[in-house]
Amino acid sequence: MSKAGLVRIGIDIRHLTDFGVGTYLRNVVRGLARVERTHEYFLIGDQERVRELGELPSNFEAVSIGAHSTRLGEWADFRRQVKHCRCDLLHVPHLMAMPQYLLCPYVVTVHDLLDYLYRTRRNGSSLRRTLHFEFTRRALLGAARIFAVSQFTKADIQRLFGIPGAKIEVVYNALDDRFRLGHATDEDRQFIAERYQVTYPFLLYAGRISPHKNIIRIIEAFSALKIELAKEGKYPDLKLIIIGDDLSSHPDLRRTVIRSAVQNDVRFLGFVPIDALRIFYDAAKIFVFPSLYEGFGLPPLYFGADLVWLHKAPTGFCRAK
Repeated sequence: MSKAGLVRIGIDIRHLTDFGVGTYLRNVVRGLARVERTHEYFLIGDQERVRELGELPSNFEAVSIGAHSTRLGEWADFRRQVKHCRCDLLHVPHLMAMPQYLLCPYVVTVHDLLDYLYRTRRNGSSLRRTLHFEFTRRALLGAARIFAVSQFTKADIQRLFGIPGAKIEVVYNALDDRFRLGHATDEDRQFIAERYQVTYPFLLYAGRISPHKNIIRIIEAFSALKIELAKEGKYPDLKLIIIGDDLSSHPDLRRTVIRSAVQNDVRFLGFVPIDALRIFYDAAKIFVFPSLYEGFGLPPLYFGADLVWLHKAPTGFCRAK
């Protein structure tokens, strides 16, 4: 420590704009910035992305690492910055295989263990998967503390990696403060009508696009729903809006839309800023959350006590009251 009682804390923000981990990171940094004035914090990653956090107090400093073509090169640069900042502690807010080579104690947040539960299906050789698993286990064993986002995730860490439960602290995820602003106003709805041309009733999925999110099933269920509604003459203009990350690497979704004959009723909006996302959540007729596996499942939290699960549907439909 540089001064009596002063701790220099590094925070890995390389995934600040990602879904899931990015939301977690933004909430952690903003929450600390509101209440913490004692210690020094170094936000290590892409300095440009720090602007998304808004104004931060003087004890928070952004530290850039360069662009790298390999993960190993990126990690080496990241490690150099941790050393340069003379960090007493580092928070790694996601599971990775290399923190054991750091020069200071570190804590790790584990959101889920999907890759390790289904690691036999991952790309790469069996040897590579085995090494990845073993390096991650060592990273967890070497951590000063492990934060799990749920009791479910804590149990998975203990079961899969043999980590003692006393080393794992359950710290639940929290809402972004902007979701506490109340219901969308008429002006908010006018904004998404003008910015995104959304003037019709819609079902909503928001989150990362990956196989375990079960998005293909959403599209198929939506197609079946449209057929049933057409028989009753209801909601002829109902759409399905999918807000998520890059769609180009998931051509199977486009094929499913065409095969299900709903190409005129499904919209992929890609990334949507959180201020607009809040409006979409509130304006949706139904929010769809059919994930096959989640460590926590943050999106349903946005609906709080007003969440209603519709068990009649083959997917996890839910809606606000």
